Amino acid sequence: MPYQRNLGIELKISDILFPDSKIADAEKLYFHTDNKCICGDNNIIMKRGAMLSLDTYFNSMPVSQYLEYTDITDISVNVKTRGHFRAETVLLSQEGEQILKSTEIFSDGESGIFNDTVNTEKSAAILFARLTALDDNCIFEGGFYKTSVSGKNIRIAIAVCTYKREEYIIRNALNFSRIFGNSDSVSYFIADNACTLEKNDLPEKDNIHLFHNRNLGGSGGFSRGIYEILQSGEDYTHIILTDDDINIDWRVLEKLSSFLSLLKPEFSELCAGGGMFDRDCQCVQYEAGALCRNRSLEGIEMNLDMSDRNNILRAMSAEKLDYCGWWCCCMPVSMIRKNGFPLPLFIKFDDVEYALRGKMNFIMPVGICVWHENFEKKYQPLLEYYITRNSLITYSLENDTLPLKTIIRNFMSTISGLVFMQRYKTADIIIKAYEDYLKGAEFLENNDEEKYHKILGSGMPREISLDEIYKKEKNIVCGNAEQCHISRFKKYLTLNGMFVSKKEIPLLNIRQYRTELCYGYKKTIQYNPKSNTGYITQRSFFKTLALLMRTIAVSAEIAFKYHKAEQSYKNNLKELTSADMWKKRFEKNGGAVC
Repeated sequence: MPYQRNLGIELKISDILFPDSKIADAEKLYFHTDNKCICGDNNIIMKRGAMLSLDTYFNSMPVSQYLEYTDITDISVNVKTRGHFRAETVLLSQEGEQILKSTEIFSDGESGIFNDTVNTEKSAAILFARLTALDDNCIFEGGFYKTSVSGKNIRIAIAVCTYKREEYIIRNALNFSRIFGNSDSVSYFIADNACTLEKNDLPEKDNIHLFHNRNLGGSGGFSRGIYEILQSGEDYTHIILTDDDINIDWRVLEKLSSFLSLLKPEFSELCAGGGMFDRDCQCVQYEAGALCRNRSLEGIEMNLDMSDRNNILRAMSAEKLDYCGWWCCCMPVSMIRKNGFPLPLFIKFDDVEYALRGKMNFIMPVGICVWHENFEKKYQPLLEYYITRNSLITYSLENDTLPLKTIIRNFMSTISGLVFMQRYKTADIIIKAYEDYLKGAEFLENNDEEKYHKILGSGMPREISLDEIYKKEKNIVCGNAEQCHISRFKKYLTLNGMFVSKKEIPLLNIRQYRTELCYGYKKTIQYNPKSNTGYITQRSFFKTLALLMRTIAVSAEIAFKYHKAEQSYKNNLKELTSADMWKKRFEKNGGAVC
């Protein structure tokens, strides 16, 4: 059914949603039921004594968030039932439950349970309904939350960047069109960096737009989406940036749109993020934004089971975040016009840099999320180049600069550790990241990212399945933690046991950095337990020596060039993030902006 929000002079905040098996298998994020309930696509049949509770991630109302950020003074929950029920409206906080109203209802249609003013000073509280069937064959058919306060007009444009993820894009576009039809309040802009999608692959809707783009990475794809939205001439109020390989219940945009429409004037430039839930464990929130502290990112409320209502309260009480990833991030157009476009960083850290540059104020509204593959499964050593280079640029722009002595010490420690772990190619590209950072903004402006990405990827180890590795190699053992007593002096003196020849091959977690576990081994297996893949390394004296010598040379370059490079990024930030610069990049080498 097409999206509708207004109910006369009242505003519908959100519908009570039923799970959609086409999107996710996470019923406990929608309803809490007992074994006397039979859940259908659009109703729940309940036997006598059965209980249904809406104290869930999608179907509770985060009343304290609404009272803090919006102009509402009342929230009511309305349910549609058939049969004889006891209905309760409940306010849940960390102090426990408060039953606001309890009544018996008997109806063959729509029945309003609660329509009084809700007000709470509690930092985290949710409002929900709980139903108990008093006869057999009672049926719950849904409902909605509403408020008597009218909201401002909100028009949302969704910008998605994709590269050879046709299956996800086509499915998401179909689900989008099923919910929003030709609605003029929500539009979908697709920047195809691979140019493999055609318009006839997508639903023929006026609010779905496709643009072929050069492969300028995630930052270039999102910039193309933002560019086209701003050039469209439409009066969009907000832009949502989303990844291509997500599952999303598009119906949650109704709740997000209503929330944005009700914001107090002082929160007019509030940014709203969506939680990233694990596609393999669909009730688990992998991350809900992050803090940026001491030149490192700390994920907020990671790996929470959000089917537990106490974790909903915990997430609502979390510290204010510094950034939200662009798997689902909603920003006001007014703030984007003021902040400019993303930096041309290709991939990684573009969302962090953009949020820090704009000093953005974020909220993670309960009930707004996407399902995404766990980042650990997608990890590749090549990513370390972009993480390293782009974080150096970001922290330079934020004046978060360490003493040169510390920067050089950290650099040398990182490279020596990777070399001793036999991760020679990873060490090589991190050295390259520092070298490219030192070239300053001119390199960022003139670099052909697509070609350079291919150059960086050449020679990277090819990951294969663990089964294939076991067929290739014998004497595989787990990394021996008992060897961790080896002193740093001994490791450096012997180049981590370079001339010791242990016959076993240790199995090492690719995300761990414990050089002792490699001491004296001629070979290792660098293993990603999330993807169940890995690659085999071979110890090399000549690679070790060459990389360590190169590290010393680049350390000298850092000492002389670091501050000059840092200043060049600051001086050229406005140009690098301008619409004109991005248009030139879109059109380079025969590309077109159409």
